[in-house]
Amino acid sequence: MNTQKNESWYDKSIEQIERRFQTERGRGLTSQQIPKIRREAGANNVYETPQGTALAFRRLIPTDLASLILLFAVILAALFDIPIAANTLIGILIVNYAAAVFTFIKAQKVLCGMTEYSLPTAKVMRDGKLTLMDMRGLVPGDVIFLSAGDIVPADCRIFAADGLYINEGMVTGIQSSILKDANFAHFSPGLPMERQFNMAFATSIVTAGNGRAIVTATGKETAAVRLGKAKTLLTHENLKILTTLKKYCSVWSLSMLAMVFIITVASLILRPENGIFHVFLTGVSLAAAAMSELYTAFGYIIVGCGIFGAMKRRHDVNVGALIKNAEKLEELKKLSVLIIPKDGIITRAHSVADKIYASRRLYDAADIDRVDKLRSTVLSGVISTGIYGMGLAALSASSRKITAEEQALIELAESLGLYNSAIDTAHPIIEHMPAGGPSKFETTLTMDSDRQYMGIHRGDAPSILDSCEYYIENGRICRMTTDDRLEFMGVAESLMKSSYRVLAVASGVTGYNNLQRIGAIQSDLTFEGFIAIREPLQPGIAQIVSRCKAAGVRVIMTTDKYSESDKYLAMSIGLIENERGILSDYKFDSLKEDLLRANLPLYHMYTGLSPAKLAKIVTLMRADGERVGLLAGGMNGALLLKKANVGFAASVTISPKAKKGGIDIRSRQTPAYSRIAGGSSFDSEALKFISDVVISEADDKGSGGFSAVVSALEYSRTIYKNLLRMVRYLTTTQLMRIFLIIGALILGITALTPMQIVVSGLVLDLGAILASAFAKPPYNSLILRDDAEEQLERPFFLFARSMLFALFGALCILAIGPILALSGHPLDGPSLSAVSFFAMMACQLITFASLAAEQSLFKPGMRMSVSYLLLTLAVAAFAALSLVFPEFGAIFDIVPIGVPGFIGIASAAVLTLAVNEIYKLVSKRAKK
Repeated sequence: MNTQKNESWYDKSIEQIERRFQTERGRGLTSQQIPKIRREAGANNVYETPQGTALAFRRLIPTDLASLILLFAVILAALFDIPIAANTLIGILIVNYAAAVFTFIKAQKVLCGMTEYSLPTAKVMRDGKLTLMDMRGLVPGDVIFLSAGDIVPADCRIFAADGLYINEGMVTGIQSSILKDANFAHFSPGLPMERQFNMAFATSIVTAGNGRAIVTATGKETAAVRLGKAKTLLTHENLKILTTLKKYCSVWSLSMLAMVFIITVASLILRPENGIFHVFLTGVSLAAAAMSELYTAFGYIIVGCGIFGAMKRRHDVNVGALIKNAEKLEELKKLSVLIIPKDGIITRAHSVADKIYASRRLYDAADIDRVDKLRSTVLSGVISTGIYGMGLAALSASSRKITAEEQALIELAESLGLYNSAIDTAHPIIEHMPAGGPSKFETTLTMDSDRQYMGIHRGDAPSILDSCEYYIENGRICRMTTDDRLEFMGVAESLMKSSYRVLAVASGVTGYNNLQRIGAIQSDLTFEGFIAIREPLQPGIAQIVSRCKAAGVRVIMTTDKYSESDKYLAMSIGLIENERGILSDYKFDSLKEDLLRANLPLYHMYTGLSPAKLAKIVTLMRADGERVGLLAGGMNGALLLKKANVGFAASVTISPKAKKGGIDIRSRQTPAYSRIAGGSSFDSEALKFISDVVISEADDKGSGGFSAVVSALEYSRTIYKNLLRMVRYLTTTQLMRIFLIIGALILGITALTPMQIVVSGLVLDLGAILASAFAKPPYNSLILRDDAEEQLERPFFLFARSMLFALFGALCILAIGPILALSGHPLDGPSLSAVSFFAMMACQLITFASLAAEQSLFKPGMRMSVSYLLLTLAVAAFAALSLVFPEFGAIFDIVPIGVPGFIGIASAAVLTLAVNEIYKLVSKRAKK
């Protein structure tokens, strides 16, 4: 039933559309209908995903020339019965490249999929159940819900709209927002899209209001796709570091081929008895073990694994940082300033009413035995929200979303058994007016038990107390003196110093039956009490701020308006020491630009600044050389994201586990049709789409929020460190093998056989790279020196360092045989080869561990990554199997080595470790 092609829908009634798509406005499609419709209509792919990127790189993986030559040589050896373990070598080559290809493809999918994760979500009704799902799962006939901040996920016919404004500039070219009208009727054909007021088109942005609609076209049948207006998702192909790595790879590859040629010629001259095939096989094994042609592929694996690790998937959503624009990694790791909002990022989105001050006493909210003492204050608080009775019904049909403050008041009343139908009976809502404009407070006009009109007001403590002439104490109304006012204000300040947000509630009888004379209604009030709301901090937030300071990253908190509680909160987590660290809207206006620019480093809390003023600050910071990361919210946030070096947005990104089925919105209390749930992150789909990094809101487990912002920095720096470690490690271990072979030629011994060279390189080195790619950032990753690009662009210095460590390691291994012989424990050829092989692997593990840890391995509290420990266990298990089962060991040219051999291996390992530790110590002192 593909009815979406070549039809207009603005001229159809909703009843006609319901019949055409066999859907219902109130319930949507049924789950039984979806598969058939999806087969006919296809996926809702509105935004073009770059194709062929992963396929192009897959073809590059098996082009390592040395490995192909080695494979050819092994096959020849098998055909002509030359005595080598041909099957094992072929197996190792196949497994090595299968693992490399598999991991590389996975990494490519991760990188290509990052932007797909940030695709707009859709709030859709199916089987009468409201769910949040990936927009690509929509089909014609779906009933969807639209609200401010959404990107319209498909072409749709609107059947309900409340102040719904949509910017269709992406499709029509008209940049102003258009008011939509569900009752619009026009029956003539050929109406321009910009005049189809009952339609919404895919890729458009909802700028205000909310609405409901039936999807009429998806995927390639949407207007945006047909007109070529849908933008292509970001790619990851222009990472500068990978371009540098590719150049380094080419130089290293040529160096390896030259080195192998020299070793082959030298072997033929110095040890002709080994035979030309054995010499050739040794040289080619060395070249293959270097994996020099695969450095770029390994780089993609490290980048992909790092970005994937930053997401931190949990159940149906990602709770970490979605670095969807991989090309911003270079900027991300260099950020020196983070500008973030308080709500939902530093504090958790869910606020809790914790204490109530009534009749000169402070009560805990959990003290239900005192409910009679708290009743008046708590009821006044919930009445002031206007969210009950007819107010609750009005909210369901409006674009207003309940705030965290209102939710806390409602939950408090519920916990005390006061939020029920009796409120509406005793205090019916006449009218409600939010704070702002002529209204100083949140005000609800109601009627008391004597049928008098009464205003119930809620606001900050100073403002409410200034408007009060009376107060209630134990049911009696008393006149408020100056001492009383000071006492009440002292209680409020004490609560605010404990990081509570203090809400004051007051009431007043009025002769007015509406709120047109709001000024008169909000004077001569009776103070009811305080409700102290705790905005729970994200766990560990103070430690995270401290780590940022230690790393030289300035953290700046923004709030919509100034409050004492926010000041004390900023002080409690170490952002500011006093009010001098706050930049208010008034202070911003009073400072000349030059003075503002000079004083910006002093301010770590911005209050009440408009997006335009924040944008000016970001511009000044960047002009002074700062690299700014900014998390924006609201529809005006797009400007700020473009001004910053890296733009963050807080929103929901659905994990693969939930992509098909979606998330049950009502069970998660997300803001949809009812609009009675918190969680601003669902309100910023447009920002999510244009941002560079998407994070989730802070939760009680310490995920999301500011932790996710800092996690993005940590992973970006760790990715670059891992790229540098990869190059250092591979060059060091390969040079160590080369020096071993050269030394063995000079000494007339066999240090490593071709099989052992291949295992050392293609197996252990690949394992080390994968272990590095999957390792999590260390605790001190923020303060690690950021010099990966600089060092990779100076290959000679990097090569020289690796050469020194490799030469020392090779000399330690080569010295084992002569030293044991002098001590009366000579080793025969096979035993010496086995000892050298085990010593080589031990040195590889030590080199990897030393490079992975910036500090001494013996520093108290030093922890190695799980991936490194697994790699070490795998090597130990391999060694044990080789020695316990001689038949298995013989495959790899391993024979029993005895106690002297183990002593030699341990000695070489200890010396290698000592040299690495000494180097770290000297480097640390040199930096000081």
